[in-house]
Order: sequence, then structure tokens, then C-alpha cells
Amino acid sequence: MKRRAFLALAGAGVSTSLAGCFDGSAAAAEDNRVTMTQVKFRPKELTVTAGTTVTFDNTSSHSHTVTASGLPDAADDSEYFASGGFDDYDAAKDAWDARSGGILEPGDTYENTFTTPGRYDYVCIPHLRADMVGTVIVEPEDDAGNESTTGGY
Repeated sequence: MKRRAFLALAGAGVSTSLAGCFDGSAAAAEDNRVTMTQVKFRPKELTVTAGTTVTFDNTSSHSHTVTASGLPDAADDSEYFASGGFDDYDAAKDAWDARSGGILEPGDTYENTFTTPGRYDYVCIPHLRADMVGTVIVEPEDDAGNESTTGGY
């Protein structure tokens, strides 16, 4: 094998093997951002303080949705969230099926402000079978407006 061909092949192998090491999860968590790859939310779980706005960023070449997978495990005053502004999962699913809303094309973003502590599970409707699911855990603030150190919600 010629030296240049070997170096090109070796370089491609190193790039491929390291690709999963730099998925952006740490950087995304620091700026309250969830990115969408072809069939994954990264990070899969994000912990924020109540009142935080989370940005969901479609960085892939596929269309996606961000759709709460049911009622959040939080206080009764929690609001349902979904790209497209739907009131419930069935409405979001119907809109995806009809291609009439809630669709995040490549490069699109969706933001949601989480005001009530709790666990918020969400899915990408078209990629649910590929297990494209995620969770936002919202922790309460203490009385001084600082993040709680209790770890509970």
C-alpha cells in the first residue's frame, strides 16, 4: 500500500473512532441546549433550574419534533410543551401525520421555558421507534433565587 493511501485510511479510522467522543453533550448542557442528531437528543437528560429556557436545536439533516410524551411528572400547574404549540400529544401526533405543524426542519430551533420543578419526558414523534427520547429535569430554586442543593424536585 502506498504511504499516502495508508495515511488517508488511518486518518479516516481515527476520525470515525473518535466521532462518538465529542458529541457536544457537555457543551450543550452548559448552555441549556439540546441538539438533535439523526435519531438522538444530546444530551439525553438535561437538568436545569426552574425558570430556565431550554433550546432544542435541529442539527441533523432530518425533520424532527419535540413533543412531551404525556403529562409531566410535576405540579398540577405544569404546561404541556411541544414544537408547534400543541395542547396534547394526540394533537401533535395528528399534526405530524398530516405534515401540518410542529415540524423542526434542519437548522430550526424550538424553545421552552420550564417554570415548574419536575421531570419532563419528551420524544421525537417520527423517530420514536428508534428510541429518540429525552428528559429535562427541573429543580426548584431556593428562596434566594439560587439553584437548590437538595437534589429533589
